[in-house]
Amino acid sequence: MNLDHIQSTHDIEIPKDPFERVIGQDRAVRLAKVAAKQHRHLLLVGPPGIGKSMIAKAIASVLPEPNEQIVIYNNPKQPERPILKIERKENAKELIAQYKKETQEMDKLSNEKIIILKPWEVPIGIAQQLGIRCKRCNTISAANEEICPTCGYHKFGDGPFGDIQKDRRLSRAEVKKIDKTGKITTYTYILEEDKFHVKRITDLSVIKERVRSMERKVLVPFKRSLFVQATGSTATELLGDVEHDPYGGHPDIGVPHYKRVVPGAVHLAHEGVLYIDELSTLSYKLQRSILTAMQDKKFTITGRSSSGTGAIVKVEDVPADFILVGAINVSDLEGLHPALRSRIRGDGYEVLLSTWMEDTPENKYKLFQFVAQEIEKDGKIPHADRSALEEIYLVAKRMAKTIDDVNGITLRLRNLGGIIRVAGDLAKAEESPYITKEHIKEATGYGKSIEEQLAEITGGNWWKDINVDYATSKGKGFEYR
Repeated sequence: MNLDHIQSTHDIEIPKDPFERVIGQDRAVRLAKVAAKQHRHLLLVGPPGIGKSMIAKAIASVLPEPNEQIVIYNNPKQPERPILKIERKENAKELIAQYKKETQEMDKLSNEKIIILKPWEVPIGIAQQLGIRCKRCNTISAANEEICPTCGYHKFGDGPFGDIQKDRRLSRAEVKKIDKTGKITTYTYILEEDKFHVKRITDLSVIKERVRSMERKVLVPFKRSLFVQATGSTATELLGDVEHDPYGGHPDIGVPHYKRVVPGAVHLAHEGVLYIDELSTLSYKLQRSILTAMQDKKFTITGRSSSGTGAIVKVEDVPADFILVGAINVSDLEGLHPALRSRIRGDGYEVLLSTWMEDTPENKYKLFQFVAQEIEKDGKIPHADRSALEEIYLVAKRMAKTIDDVNGITLRLRNLGGIIRVAGDLAKAEESPYITKEHIKEATGYGKSIEEQLAEITGGNWWKDINVDYATSKGKGFEYR
């Protein structure tokens, strides 16, 4: 951490350990490492932009790779109750091999059940129904020949009603046979395209049911991110849902029930980290559901709309074993469900994050490291030279004094990150090889909030701008409506 050798951010080595990239939150980082190892929950409390999401991502980065894959199978006997299965990596190859073997056996069995017959091999009664035998002289001829070439008989009907019967010719016929044990076997005869050969199919209902039972959908795959951020506040996003099908999952024209099951964030975060920013903004009902998932380590997926066809579908006990990392502001603690907060405290930690750090050479180096990290993460701006780093340091000190009234270095790093990117864009526009002190100074002016910009114009009474008409404004004086 020698500051003397640093001429630009190019000289700063960015740590590979994601925890070491978190600046100024030593206590939080220590507890985050414990949470990752012991599978504990975290409640990170503090204002926006001080590293809460970075801590959650760091936890996810050190967790072992997922060992389970969540799969649901079609249930032909009760389609609205798909079958849940948990596949593990240690037997994944065996499962794949077994699935391929069963599929091949089904294909082989299906092929054995389908036989192409010559016209003389088709039972006489069936052949006459299909029009490949004459009902009068029993001569074989193509089905598309309406008149028997031997006796001149109309194969599809003669006499005054022949034209009607002609329109009712068959391309498919069935016959059922009962053996001594009472087993019924159905044989279906279908004309091939050449209208001469016939395909005989033995009853495939058992095979079809077996094939349908092998149909599946992977809800949560082996290869997945272990960091799941719930950005919305809907029950569907957090808890899963079953999509609506206007055909009600009809076997012919609808979408099967199992295919419409959608996992929620609590399921996608299985074996990983579920990060929820502004946790208190969720309704108490959603917070209770998250609490249930945390306690049971599983959560049932069902249709959320009572008027949708997905309401009848349910997949029970879908795994949801995750580490919850919740982020919240101090002022919003009252909006947190008491039971959820108690659960976090009982099985994890509440951590108040720092908004500033002491002004020491070590912390100054960490600030420089942060600048280098932001430049690398952006990927579109040049390195910052030493003068720019020193100017960022002064800005960070001013922010700590102005906002927190302390003589230290601010940890409200999101604002600093915005200044760095604006300065980088200015340097890029000038084709400068480095971000300089002048770029930082200019970017600091551009990075001011609307309230700060209005305060400069209105002399601190920026709230009066509600009635300001910019279209008629002149300089710093405004004409009010």
